[in-house]
Amino acid sequence: MKILLCGADGFIGRHLKATLGRAGHTVIAAQLRKSVPEDVVVDYRQDITAAHWLPRLHGIDVVINAVGTFAEKADADFTRIHATTPCALFSACAEAGVHGVIQLSALGAEGGEEEENQTSHEKDLPPFLRSKGEADRFLARLVRRQPSERKMQAWVVRPSLVYGDDGASAALLRQLASLPFLVLPLAGKVQPIHIDDLCALVTAIVARIVIAEDSAPPVQFVTAVGARALTLRELIAVYRRGLGFGRSFGFTLPRFAAEIVASLAAGLTQPWITRDTLRLLRKDNTAERAQMLAMEALLGHAPRDPASFIDAATARALAADAVLGWSIPFLRLTLAFLWIFTAALSFGLYPVQESLRLLAPFEFSTHTAYAALYAGAVFDLLCGLLTLCYPRRALWVVQIALIAVYTVLISFWLPHWWLHPFGPVTKNLPILALLVLLAALPEASSGKAHIVQTGNAARNS
Repeated sequence: MKILLCGADGFIGRHLKATLGRAGHTVIAAQLRKSVPEDVVVDYRQDITAAHWLPRLHGIDVVINAVGTFAEKADADFTRIHATTPCALFSACAEAGVHGVIQLSALGAEGGEEEENQTSHEKDLPPFLRSKGEADRFLARLVRRQPSERKMQAWVVRPSLVYGDDGASAALLRQLASLPFLVLPLAGKVQPIHIDDLCALVTAIVARIVIAEDSAPPVQFVTAVGARALTLRELIAVYRRGLGFGRSFGFTLPRFAAEIVASLAAGLTQPWITRDTLRLLRKDNTAERAQMLAMEALLGHAPRDPASFIDAATARALAADAVLGWSIPFLRLTLAFLWIFTAALSFGLYPVQESLRLLAPFEFSTHTAYAALYAGAVFDLLCGLLTLCYPRRALWVVQIALIAVYTVLISFWLPHWWLHPFGPVTKNLPILALLVLLAALPEASSGKAHIVQTGNAARNS
């Protein structure tokens, strides 16, 4: 089978491409940028008509839509990415005579599998799920209205939280699992599925499309979930054991406090939690027994249990990566605070005359002393702001050099500060160790933290 895989460069798309290729299918990757000459460049922000898609469907047997976004942008809102463009793609598939379409939706997007009109339940859904459901309904309506002699098959796969070692939501959950103390918002149950099981399920559906009989339903909905349902706290505890950590402690954040946190986080460039996320977290995201049996019949075996998601051979590396995931941003924040607070002290939070008295051993003139004090304050402030906004290896090297110079000057002109009971100079040593660590890490690890939204919106990441 020749398959056009939209979103082949995403987490699920990458795994699907590899699995389908091993099954003997020819996979054409449709993504923003070409990796190999055979790839097709698509842009879900712009390709919003069937005319955009028709030339790309020549000779294609099956189309898989695995595109999704978790953060809206001006030109990439949920409606455009999850509904407008997929609907244009589905219309082109019907016109081009594609045998089958597999739509990767999200568990919770349904308002009733047989309903074509939006229900009051669906109107209450967050935009992420509502837009996914809109595309699902359009595809079902499109296929059911096709003439029987040219009917295209449609499969809507609705996964819960998807786990993979390289998945963004899984990485975030492992980071949470590695914390010694955890504060979580009120959350319902989830039923996570391993990426290998999801890919095997989609591959099985492709095989069904190949051998489809006339009696087969034109539209089929498949719920993709794992072996058991767990609360968010239980799931994190399972991952914590898999990573090799001991017991952790924590409590549930009251609803009003969670709303405040979400409101504050909304101002971030990449908010890690939103009010929509909280709404999604509060509802159960699980499957009924009949839905599980139907999925298992397609899959050919029971899905993996979450306790087996983290392989013992990779647990140690994943644990180290999880700790670095939250500790490096935390250390950067404390380092930035150190520089900025030191600057504030020099600018006058600490009496300026007292600061000038500390410089007396250097025998500066009055003007030179003021210049040295404020120049150092400006440099400290720049170091703090750059630590927050532009963390790079070169910055860590500059800070190492600066602290080394400060330490040498103090050791030569103010040696008594080494013996101060509060140890102001000795604290330079752990700061230097931290900076050496940041400088030794790859740029991506010591740079900005990329925190992904949790909740149902992250359940396809």
